[in-house]
Amino acid sequence: MKKHFKKITALVVIGFVTIFSFAHLGEASSQRFVIGGKNDIVRAEVKGPVKYKLKNKATKIYSNARIYNKITGNYSNSVHRYSVAVQKKNFIGFGKKYIAENFKTPNKSTKSIGKVQEGNYRVIVTKHTQTKDGVGLNGSGEIRQ
Repeated sequence: MKKHFKKITALVVIGFVTIFSFAHLGEASSQRFVIGGKNDIVRAEVKGPVKYKLKNKATKIYSNARIYNKITGNYSNSVHRYSVAVQKKNFIGFGKKYIAENFKTPNKSTKSIGKVQEGNYRVIVTKHTQTKDGVGLNGSGEIRQ
């Protein structure tokens, strides 16, 4: 009886380990970033802090930004182009940039940047069109792996 109980217990443990191992294989992660911030904007280019730990795998950038007027406090649906990049931190500074190009306000969209190297990254948001003073990008995005 004890041998039978030990076999069943061992099979149950092996089953749980197998199930939980396979459950994590397809697990995707996402890390959020802010474009501009509360009542702030991106007028040209903003380089964020190094705070995103990415794995060596295919990566996409999701972005949702609109044009915000700090003076009036209103959003605009006008179309402006911008890009979002992640740049790897290395021992002498910064290395390769992986760039997701051709985002347009006010559209939400996701762009692939391919397979990135494992490491710590910062986000860089670059606005490619001009606006008057006090007007720029504001929104949020995600790095999805």
